[in-house]
Amino acid sequence: MIPLAVAAASPGTERAAWPALPLEQPVVTSRGWWQFTGAWVRPEDGAELEARFGVSSRLELSVAEALQAGEDGARLAAPTLGGRWLLGAAEAPSRSVALVGAMSPPWDGASPEGAVGLVGAWATAPVRWTLDGRAGLGPEGVVGRLEAEALLQVGPVAPFGGVVLGVASRGPVVPVPSLGGQLNLSRGLALWGRHRWDPAGRELRLGVRVAL
Repeated sequence: MIPLAVAAASPGTERAAWPALPLEQPVVTSRGWWQFTGAWVRPEDGAELEARFGVSSRLELSVAEALQAGEDGARLAAPTLGGRWLLGAAEAPSRSVALVGAMSPPWDGASPEGAVGLVGAWATAPVRWTLDGRAGLGPEGVVGRLEAEALLQVGPVAPFGGVVLGVASRGPVVPVPSLGGQLNLSRGLALWGRHRWDPAGRELRLGVRVAL
């Protein structure tokens, strides 16, 4: 009887439970799960794909790749390798904070880039607040970014909106508002869209999120 009990319990140790609602999802992907996010922007801009994997209950690794359109045709941008280390989390109310890092290696003559920061989320249904602050080194020197966003969970639909504050070493702070939404088709499948009013031009992204 003891071996049977151990065998019955073992599958539960392989993968953590996947949160049913975006409000309940911590800033680090649940252990043992893959999450894929695809984004399609305007045809002249290209597309993006990001894969995140929960290595443990506290550690997540990720890789992102973009296909950029140009006058000479589409080309792959430098891949972005990232990670998140969960510093703390609670269930009621749902809140979590993680140390984040990302870097892009030298690519097609471009210099390497990297950034580190903190991301946190706090939720009291039906609203979830997220704050993401990062600083790094890019082609323009030291670059900082602070992004705040609120998500409202209404059944399977979760509209969200926020603002991004970015500053370069030789530039002013530029607020960029955004508005979007997510439609949850199932526990692990969602469609999403985001519209950003960037000073350089409007940015519209449509995509899909899949948890496996």
